[in-house]
Amino acid sequence: VQGPPGTGKSYSTAFALLARLQGAMAAGRPYRVVVSCKTHAALDVLLEKIALAQRELAAWQAQAPDLFAQSFDPRLLDAPIYRVEPRDTSPQGIITLSKGKENPNRAKFAAQPWAILGATPGGIYKMANAGKSLFGRACAQCLVLDEASQINLPEALRASLLLEAGGQLIVVGDHRQMPPIVRHDWA
Repeated sequence: VQGPPGTGKSYSTAFALLARLQGAMAAGRPYRVVVSCKTHAALDVLLEKIALAQRELAAWQAQAPDLFAQSFDPRLLDAPIYRVEPRDTSPQGIITLSKGKENPNRAKFAAQPWAILGATPGGIYKMANAGKSLFGRACAQCLVLDEASQINLPEALRASLLLEAGGQLIVVGDHRQMPPIVRHDWA
């Protein structure tokens, strides 16, 4: 997902994630999403958009219940959105997971069949580092790297510690800020 600031990347990503959740619900498969950004501010913006999308779906359900029932799975409205170690209080609809020595956050997230978890790469590292190894802790089927141009490779690897092998990766950012993958001196 790419585009300059203010073009709706976060809003589009929110609905894309809910659509993926609905597809997994219909197939009877678990689908847990990890959303990661380098900064707390960017992470909060995306999580707020996801919570807003859930509230908009709830409003549509109230306004047109028959149409909602034809098009949407009502379990989408109950899929929890978690936020690990926020700087401030979490916005409406987002469940705060606090840090601590005995960190139950990964287990709480992994116990849900459908859920979204937001954390900085450092927060994900702390969740995965609750044992003798960083590896073998995967519990997510999708990873979203938002504001990807700000994330360096080591941070992206930290963010991916909870992603299952074969999981999906969604990269979101301003294409004008992302460096090209291949550089050359052609005109």
